[in-house]
Amino acid sequence: MTGRIVSSGKDLLFIEDELPMPSASLPFVNLPNRCTIVRLKGRQLVVVSPTENFAEYTEQINDFGTVVAIVQPNMFHHLFTAAAKRIYPQAQLFGVDDHFQKCPHIPWEKVLNSGTWPWKDELPVFAIGGMPKVQEHVFFFEHDKTLIVTDLCFNLLHAKGLGEQLILSALGTYRRFGISRYFLGFVQDKKALSVSIQKMLGCDFDQIVMAHGEILGHDASTKQLLADALRLRMGPSI
Repeated sequence: MTGRIVSSGKDLLFIEDELPMPSASLPFVNLPNRCTIVRLKGRQLVVVSPTENFAEYTEQINDFGTVVAIVQPNMFHHLFTAAAKRIYPQAQLFGVDDHFQKCPHIPWEKVLNSGTWPWKDELPVFAIGGMPKVQEHVFFFEHDKTLIVTDLCFNLLHAKGLGEQLILSALGTYRRFGISRYFLGFVQDKKALSVSIQKMLGCDFDQIVMAHGEILGHDASTKQLLADALRLRMGPSI
């Protein structure tokens, strides 16, 4: 997959590429990867999960606005953080709590949560509870009715090859929108998870942007698709 930068609406910009090699957790899978850039008031840009080819698009990013924050919203997305921070040293660097201990080589500045997040009126952040080894956080961009997630869900509609078919079918995400069984394996407190999911589903979104897979574009059925996928994996209490 060749890297590219694309826009969605007026205030969303995406950098898309492919993770450089299959990971230990997903062998034989070439995983598409997306960085989401949100433009807030005053042309302030929030960069969510920089990709490997982030540096190739600084001219377009600078035309779009001024980078004020770089965010890694869970424990799995940090490979290209330090490089992005070197490009934009003035940006505040947010990571989840365990990043500070497990990735001390990255110059983290603030722990990501609803209390420390300065843009909660335009881009509120929600922690997905009950999964302390993941610490997934999602954003709701109210202006564009868009939910921005990282690994909460996948939409790998164009997966190909026998390896991808076998691995992704086992995970329940082969050529379909869904919640990975691998992700579900990190749940330690189902009640805390359910409470946070209900809070997230209370947001008025009709588009879902994820790190891996096709965007679920603006549609009245989008929220229900996510709710159904969550209940399929986690039970009717979600």
